[in-house]
Amino acid sequence: MSKIIRLQTYTTKDSYITKGYSLYDTEKAKLWNKVKHPKLLSVPCLHLDEFNTDPVLSVGNPVYEMHNFFGLKQEYEGVISSAGAFAWSMKTWPRIKSHWFGLPHSVSYECSESDGKTRLDVCCTYEPMGLFRLPLLKQLIRFEMERTIRILLNSPTN
Repeated sequence: MSKIIRLQTYTTKDSYITKGYSLYDTEKAKLWNKVKHPKLLSVPCLHLDEFNTDPVLSVGNPVYEMHNFFGLKQEYEGVISSAGAFAWSMKTWPRIKSHWFGLPHSVSYECSESDGKTRLDVCCTYEPMGLFRLPLLKQLIRFEMERTIRILLNSPTN
């Protein structure tokens, strides 16, 4: 069982950072087996229709994503930017650079132990591009990103 302790979004000039963490009553290795690869998390991830990378995570592995944001399909490519014993991160960007609705983003996961609990940290940094910079669409993206991270923080218990 998990409990989301914190979920918050910060803004910078052009980007947002949504991060949160949950505490679990389980061993770190057991929890890590459920989040150790992005492919395992692609099912509960909202608006993600397809995800591909190498089965063994290594820095520099190519990443491919197909997002479907309310009917608008977008292809993203990227790389695994870090891969450690209990942490990984990746960075993706629109495959078509002149995309009207781009949302370059980076995601990181980390498991740690403290006071007999296992902590799962998830962080996503994203930069709305094109029409996604319109105030209403920026707020919708922020809402959807917070909702997605909340789902991901709970997904290892499902």
